[in-house]
Amino acid sequence: MSALETERGPLDDDTPVPYTLSDAGWGVGRRLVTSAEAAVLAGVTRGRINMLADGGHLEGMLVNRRWLLDRSSVEAYAVWRVQQRLRARRPRRLPAEPLLSLLTAAGGVRAVGAARGSAAEKAIQRARRDGTVTYRAADQLTVELLGLTPWEVWGSAYDA
Repeated sequence: MSALETERGPLDDDTPVPYTLSDAGWGVGRRLVTSAEAAVLAGVTRGRINMLADGGHLEGMLVNRRWLLDRSSVEAYAVWRVQQRLRARRPRRLPAEPLLSLLTAAGGVRAVGAARGSAAEKAIQRARRDGTVTYRAADQLTVELLGLTPWEVWGSAYDA
C-alpha cells in the first residue's frame, strides 16, 4: 500500500480518510484527521487549521492538497487554546492592601486627586470591596494618583 492509499483504497478528494495509515512512513501508528475534522475538534475554522498546519504548528502532511493531521497534535492545540482563553478572561490581580494603605497615608481618595464618580474612584471602590486590583488598574492608580510606579507599591509581586 503506498502513502497515498488507505485501507479503503486510493486517497482522493472525495474519499473519507480513515484515521490511520498503514504504510511505512509518517502516518504509521498515528491517528489522523482531516482539516475539517480537526476544526471541529479544536473549535476553530478549517482555514485556521490549514494555517496552523502550513506554519508547522500542527503535525501533519499534505496529501493531494488535503491536510492529514495527527489527532494528538490537534487535541494538544485545543487544550492550549482553551487555557489561553481562560487566562485571557481572568485578568491577573494584585492584593489591594498596599495601594489602599498608601492612599490613606496620602490623605484619602480626594486628597490624591480622584474626582467623584471618576474611573479612578470606582476602581478604588472595587479594590476595597474585592480586596484585589487588576494589573491595569494598579498601573493607572499608582502612576496617576500617587505618582509612583507599581513596583514601588507591590515590589516583586507586580512581576509575578
